[in-house]
This record gives sequence, structure tokens and C-alpha cells, in this order.
Amino acid sequence: HVRAPLIDVLARDPVPPGNLRDGGLRSRRLDKDRDLLTIGPSPPTLRVDQDLLRHLLSSQATSLTTSIEIQFADQIGNPQGGPNRPVTKDVWAIRVRLEIAESVRDLALFNTAIDSKLRGCNLVRLKVADVYAANQVKERTSILQSKTQKPVRFELTEGTRKSIKHWLAHPMMIGQEHLCPGWFHEPLHISTRQYARLVRDWVTSIGLEPSAYGTHSMRRTKIAQIYRKTGKLRAVQLLLGHTKMDSTVRYLGVELEDALAISESVEI
Repeated sequence: HVRAPLIDVLARDPVPPGNLRDGGLRSRRLDKDRDLLTIGPSPPTLRVDQDLLRHLLSSQATSLTTSIEIQFADQIGNPQGGPNRPVTKDVWAIRVRLEIAESVRDLALFNTAIDSKLRGCNLVRLKVADVYAANQVKERTSILQSKTQKPVRFELTEGTRKSIKHWLAHPMMIGQEHLCPGWFHEPLHISTRQYARLVRDWVTSIGLEPSAYGTHSMRRTKIAQIYRKTGKLRAVQLLLGHTKMDSTVRYLGVELEDALAISESVEI
């Protein structure tokens, strides 16, 4: 019961980050729009007696460092985003939120993520030429996957095409090569970490627990619905761009219970 308040006291210490024995760690957060490290306020916490603090620092510096590192990693967020549950039932809720907020870029990115079923690393690298040609958004397109170096095709539904066209008409997209350009002096496109933070914002905006969702939630959403309706693993494998069926089986979490349920539905 001492460690948590102690970590918080360290987070409130005004001394810059450094040796745990001589200073403390300030609360840190990543700016929403950039990968720049900034200093942010900490919530009110319990105080610990200074003698007790020095004693624990001298005897438990290693464990404290580990705890703080874990806390900081949780605060930044893993690009994979935990269990990565599909957001099948909440797609329209997120869309409505983005439309109300008039977030043209986020709406186009969200719709494209759902339709394309791409990994985050491939999604953020999408170029305007990949989805737009002859003054119109393509209904189908293909890209080369960075992980497997194999092409994968995907469709863009009418709603997605409309949101992409609206985004491409935005002044920010003038002369841009990528569908999701970086901000200011950053690289040509947003990073996967920035995309992960956007996903977190989307699910949080409709009251979902952000730790249960991540970038692969977008990739899994439409796939989960397709598999639930058809049960065709080969179709899912092609849409995901997997080279091995085993990868698709693991990705979907197909287990013995699923196999038994299919078997029970067949009568001879």
C-alpha cells in the first residue's frame, strides 16, 4: 500500500528526471499531435513521510524504477492496444461522433481503416494515388504489404469513398502525397503511434475502455463480421493478406468450440 503513493510523490517532485536517490520523476505525457515529450500535471496524491521516502528509495530503487517504467509505458500506450477487440457494434457510433465534430481527416481515416483491413503500418503509408485516380476515388485498389512484401486488394465502400473525397478537397491536402500527412515538420505521413492514439480517442469518445482496443481492432472489425456470416477462412485469409492459413486461424481465434459448433449444425 506504500508503493503507489510513493510513485505519485516521485511524479510530483519538481526536480528534473535523473538519479532516483537525488531527484524524482515528473509526470510525463506525449503530446496528442506530436511525438514530442512534454511535461504535464499530476493528479492530487497522498503524501509520504520524507524519512520513509528516503529509506524506500535506498532499499527499493530497482523495484520503483520498474514500477514507474511500467506506469509510463501504460500512459503512452502500446500501438497494438491490448486485446484489440473488434468495434463491429460501435462503428456507426464512432462515425456519428466524427461527423458531429466535423473531423474530416479522422472520418476518412476511420472508414478507410475499416474497409481496407490493413495493418497500421500499411494504413498510415497509404498514398493519395493508391485510392484516387481520374478525379474519383477508386472502388477497389491494392498495395504491397510491408510485412510480407505481397500485394493485398481491398474495397472502398460508397461511404468511405465519399469521406475520402471530402478529405482530399480539404486545403490541408493540397500538394500532399500521402492520405494521412504528418503535421508540421514531421515525416511525410503520421506514425503508427499517432494512429494508435487516434484509435484510442475514437473508442474513448463513445465510452469504451481504451485498453481493450487498438489499431488491430480496426483491422479485425469487418473481418470478424465476414467470418461470422460466411465461416469462410479462405476468404478471410485473402482479405487479410496472410500467406498461411494458420496465421488466419490464430488471428480470428478459431478454436475447437467453433469447429464443434459448425459440426453440430450439420445433420446427416
